[in-house]
Amino acid sequence: MTKLPEQLIRVAFSRFKGVVPRLGRWHAYMFWKKHHTFGSYRSEQEAAMMYDQACIYRNLHPVNFPDFPYNKEEIRQPADFGEFVEQKREQAMQATKAGQSSRFTGVSWSVLLNRWAVHLMIPAEQAGRPRTCLFLGCFDTDEEAAVVADKGRIRYGMKAVNFPDSQYDHHQISQAAKFVEQSRLEARRTIKARQFSRFTGVTWNRMVKKWEAYVHVSYLQPNQKKGFKKRILGFFANEEDAARAADIGRVQNGQKAVNSEELKLTTNRG
Repeated sequence: MTKLPEQLIRVAFSRFKGVVPRLGRWHAYMFWKKHHTFGSYRSEQEAAMMYDQACIYRNLHPVNFPDFPYNKEEIRQPADFGEFVEQKREQAMQATKAGQSSRFTGVSWSVLLNRWAVHLMIPAEQAGRPRTCLFLGCFDTDEEAAVVADKGRIRYGMKAVNFPDSQYDHHQISQAAKFVEQSRLEARRTIKARQFSRFTGVTWNRMVKKWEAYVHVSYLQPNQKKGFKKRILGFFANEEDAARAADIGRVQNGQKAVNSEELKLTTNRG
């Protein structure tokens, strides 16, 4: 049997139940008497939480995020499952329409990249060639993207329109040699820094916009082999608080706390 490459597996399948990738977005679905689809979402986690809500409506236990505090009364308000499905589809469609447009000039939502993208139109006289569209990078928030769009306009001899009252260093920006390449590189570095934590059992959750504490719990599979599953312990505004919660979760599950030394160093630096 031929094995699929690991990169293709990550793109073609989801690690959550009831979620499938399609055309740069994540779709939530459920088989119950027939195939039901609940709409498409920006992130894999949002689609997984949608599937959990469908489970709750059917009086089943949520399987993707079992410890998340869902509002069960609100979820069960629709009269029947068909009405529930239509309601969730409409909500997903409205969220998609609202999310794809930005209030800032030069900023738009990229469905394929799943982030806010900056595109700058350079007039022919500034570019020294026919009108050109430059891609300056992708960002988690439209405010960050708007700042880069303003800097790009300044670099090519135009006025900042998103935050005109901000104190930009016009001289430094206008003298930048490789502005486009630097903008893309800084965007990648920012995203990478936010996605990873220096603590074990801590990661940045883009959907909740907080630090997520988790622990891997062992369990016995039907084939009697030992497996591991991720258990979310909570969401925190502070990375250190999430690290402490992760250590507590590890101790409660018979594992060793691993973040205590790094937390001491952080406290001493503060």
